[in-house]
Amino acid sequence: MVLSVVWKWVHMVKEKEVEKYGSIMKQGSNKGSCETSKWTIFGSSDKNCLEYHKAALINAFWEVNPLDALSETITLVIVRPLGPIGENLGKFFQRFSVSRILDKIQRNLS
Repeated sequence: MVLSVVWKWVHMVKEKEVEKYGSIMKQGSNKGSCETSKWTIFGSSDKNCLEYHKAALINAFWEVNPLDALSETITLVIVRPLGPIGENLGKFFQRFSVSRILDKIQRNLS
């Protein structure tokens, strides 16, 4: 289970890195407008510059919470298998109730 949590956390970090890389590439043409010489004392007022610098400077390692990986792993291990079990139980009870109704109808007709 511990290995699964670590594996999921590393996977989530890599996904975040790809997301950040895509954001940097998307805003690459605007990079020239984000020069620090154009900033005021309060930083840049341009939202695109802020997003660009967040993506470029904040490491994805610190953006992914290990508890998120733990909760997703628990969901995968415990909750996901319950779906097919519930589906099969539903089919069983549906068939069981239909066969009982058909038996009652048959008894009433005879």
